Amino acid sequence: MVRHLDRLAIASLVTGIVALLSLVIFLGLLLGPVAAIMGFISLRRIADDEELRGRGIARAGLILGAVAFVLGLLTVVVASGFKDLALFY
Repeated sequence: MVRHLDRLAIASLVTGIVALLSLVIFLGLLLGPVAAIMGFISLRRIADDEELRGRGIARAGLILGAVAFVLGLLTVVVASGFKDLALFY
């Protein structure tokens, strides 16, 4: 039996990486939850289907998405605290 790698797991990992790399432009707030949701769905699909593999990739995408979202929120909070600086005028 050949086990196939779940493509949604790969998409989740790639989206999580892009979300982390794009925190500067606040894209992590949008892509982070997308990566986490795709990772969660992929984990469910892998658990239900014996022919699918990629549990670690799906977990990594879920974790990276969650981390990107949290860091994105922290970035917004920190940036809003510096709104009185001359750099943002």
